[in-house]
Amino acid sequence: MTTRPARLLAAVLAVLLALAVAPGAKAGGQVPPSPPTPPAPAVPGLPSAAPIPPPAAPAATPAPAPAPSAPAAFRVVIDPGHGATEDGAIGPSGLKEKDLALDMARRLAAMLKADGFEVVLTREGDDGPTLDQRAEIANVQRADVFVSLHANASRSSKARGAETYFLSRDATDDAARTVAALENDAAGVNGDASAGAVPGDGDGAIPLILWDMAQTIYLEQSSQLAEIVQRELNGALGITDRGVRQAPFRVLVGATMPAVLVELGFLTNPEEEKRLADGEYRRKLAEALSAALEQYRAKVGARGAGAGAAR
Repeated sequence: MTTRPARLLAAVLAVLLALAVAPGAKAGGQVPPSPPTPPAPAVPGLPSAAPIPPPAAPAATPAPAPAPSAPAAFRVVIDPGHGATEDGAIGPSGLKEKDLALDMARRLAAMLKADGFEVVLTREGDDGPTLDQRAEIANVQRADVFVSLHANASRSSKARGAETYFLSRDATDDAARTVAALENDAAGVNGDASAGAVPGDGDGAIPLILWDMAQTIYLEQSSQLAEIVQRELNGALGITDRGVRQAPFRVLVGATMPAVLVELGFLTNPEEEKRLADGEYRRKLAEALSAALEQYRAKVGARGAGAGAAR
């Protein structure tokens, strides 16, 4: 028989064992929560520590800005004069203006494209768009400049040198008026274009004075371009300076951008015809024209001053 002291001792041992397994446990088996950690005591003379804020949410990555669009390239429309049944001037050895103009246009176009220009030719082969169609091509293409290439002719076999023209109803002098009349007549334009109306499409004639007024917007730019072209031709080739002139060239009528017509030399001069037939001389001519257009582009800006400025 177990004695009472023995039972009391067993009960005390059981309690001590329970306390050893779960210290601080209360009756019912629940463990009381840990008391909150007291704040650190303030140190005299120092500010209390600010509470640490929760970490901020990561900032959203901004969308990349759209790349700026590239500026429109400077666009040149080159018009090789004449073509098809229009031979233009013919030299003593048979060199035709239409063939010289087309070859020069191709050479110039290749050089300009290599320098970042956009180039359009009014004719690619021996075809013959009308004078009105040539200016219209430049308008449709929204060209920055329009350059028509030709070769000159004279009753004097000694006439030589290059000339650069821009449009005016009134010619600079009789010689300029004669050159314009020859070019216009070669294309089938009848009558004295400098004195009144010239044939046009639609109902009746188009008074040249109206187109002259329209070109007045680009008069200064055309004059600047003509001066640069003439200077380059004179300097690069050492040819006779016949100056910049104005005349009523029908091919320039209606162009809504700075426009010039370049007479590269006189096919009726045997010596000059021989030079114009030489490939190396043509290369130098094309280089002079290309340099002039480079200077003009730098002067007016990459987008030009003509129809192309609205692109």
